[in-house]
Amino acid sequence: MFNIPLYKQSWKANWVLWLITTLVSCFVLTIIMLIIGGKGMGTIHSSIDKGFVEDELSANFKATSLNYYNVSNDSLEEFDKAFLDIFVEELKTNPAPVEEIYNVTYQGALAVYINSVNHKIKEINEDYTEDTPEYEELNRAALAVLNPNGLFNEMYQEFEPDMQVYDYDILTLVNSLDYEDISQIRLTGEVPEDLYDVVYSKARINYRNSRAMNGSIIILSGIMSSDEAINTILNSLDDSTVDRKIYDDFGFHYNGLKELSSEAIITYQSLYDYKLSLLDPLDSNYTDEKSLLKAELQNSIASSVLSNMPEEMKNLLEDMGSGEMYGDTLDNIYYRIIGMLIAIVYIIMASINLISGQIESGSMAYVLSSGTKRSTITFTQAIFLISSVFFMFLTTTIVSLICYNIATPTASDVKLIHLPLFSLFTFFVAFAFCGINFLTSAVFNRLKLAVGIGGGLSIISIIFTIIGLFSSNMLPSVVRINELNVFNKFSIISLYDGPSIIAGTSAFIWKGAILIALGLIGFIIGSIIFKRKDLPL
Repeated sequence: MFNIPLYKQSWKANWVLWLITTLVSCFVLTIIMLIIGGKGMGTIHSSIDKGFVEDELSANFKATSLNYYNVSNDSLEEFDKAFLDIFVEELKTNPAPVEEIYNVTYQGALAVYINSVNHKIKEINEDYTEDTPEYEELNRAALAVLNPNGLFNEMYQEFEPDMQVYDYDILTLVNSLDYEDISQIRLTGEVPEDLYDVVYSKARINYRNSRAMNGSIIILSGIMSSDEAINTILNSLDDSTVDRKIYDDFGFHYNGLKELSSEAIITYQSLYDYKLSLLDPLDSNYTDEKSLLKAELQNSIASSVLSNMPEEMKNLLEDMGSGEMYGDTLDNIYYRIIGMLIAIVYIIMASINLISGQIESGSMAYVLSSGTKRSTITFTQAIFLISSVFFMFLTTTIVSLICYNIATPTASDVKLIHLPLFSLFTFFVAFAFCGINFLTSAVFNRLKLAVGIGGGLSIISIIFTIIGLFSSNMLPSVVRINELNVFNKFSIISLYDGPSIIAGTSAFIWKGAILIALGLIGFIIGSIIFKRKDLPL
């Protein structure tokens, strides 16, 4: 079945072609891998990814600080009003000295404060319930701002060792009622018309703003800069290239978070005060407009750069930041297109020289006249074609392994073990093309027919693959044309599944089996036809 002299003769006739195509393929592969390897693609991917993560984290920290601030600041206003209301009611019914009714008044106002905090948290997200971590976080921050009975003194001292912690000021509220006011309330039950003036005085508003801001900044910075919080954040970034070192470089440490949240809250309050002054308090929609204003300002200040971009640009940058740039480039540019095109050129040229070329030149008649059987010819020539293509891909595999070690990619899921698999399954595609071109070479006696049909089918497959490339995930979604994916359905090369190899799924296995089956069918049918057909003299 196997004729060694014929096999050697085939190598002698085709070794120059094999060497040139192999060298060209190795050269192209080397250039591609050295360019995209190392910190090439990894730097681009990592830079975009780090930029997105830093921007999103910064926006989240700002949003959290504003949530802390708004929940506690609004609730402090409710506390002040409730304190005065309860204090007045106690004065009406409790004859004890004023100093003795502070405690019951404070406890009643505290209950109102807690209820207000719960209501404000629900406004942020109605899904936040008492058993959710988001609710617990906001509730704890708001209570720490008020700091009832010094409950959070130790926490403040932990975050700010030199800080003097003060109780929430209620004396200003009490002192807003002078002796005559208290006497009038106790004797007549009449409440002063200016009871709430102290609550809405500029000094009191500034006090609440300052209390809420300072408390929110310290609490957020202390909690979010802890190792536990950082580890939780990093665990949520498993798909990112950000590690602890990169995270530390972002500057989200205690002082960095204080500066970030302080800037957000000061900017928010300044804009709020200005835009609130433009609203008419007598307008029936004044309350709704205030709520809308708060929401708009918070969304504006705490928004990320990405969220403010046009949708197309956002998708483009997200694709660049999240995609497997090294793997996609190597997979699509070399293994699916350039490397395959070079292999196909060799397959077309070699396969037609093996049978139809010899028939047309008359050398086949000489080989047959020497007593060599047709089955031996087809088997030997098939072995030569398969083995020469295999050696080509074996050579490129060795080159790829060397290049990978010279320029090991960063921020890529492609590992050293994947490269032999890439080459192996690209060889399976080439094996299928070998079968097709061997079949046409065995069927047609004329060289141009064998080249036109076998080579034509192979080239069309490459062209369809190139067109289908415009629908691949390698391209950003903004320029991706998904409709062109239909061309991949008519290309044998689409059975090569690099992403499946990288992901470790089983899809590439059955696709490889199909490619092997296609090649075997071509070789078997070609051998049968050549054995039975009449040859020209």
